[in-house]
Amino acid sequence: NLPKLARLLREAGAGDKLLLAGGVIPEEDRPLLEEAGVDRTFTMGSDTRDIVAYLNEWWAQQLAADA
Repeated sequence: NLPKLARLLREAGAGDKLLLAGGVIPEEDRPLLEEAGVDRTFTMGSDTRDIVAYLNEWWAQQLAADA
């Protein structure tokens, strides 16, 4: 249960960790997952380049925030 995992991460002080979801995710569930703390959802057929681009962007933001 990803919303529960997101909540537990926040409660443990680890809310800054990247939480992704992928696979068969109904379109109507995507906003609910993101509202619950899932950083990004990728559905079946997502282009690997899009996933890598998202990861690179997220990582760059983390590095900039730590600078």
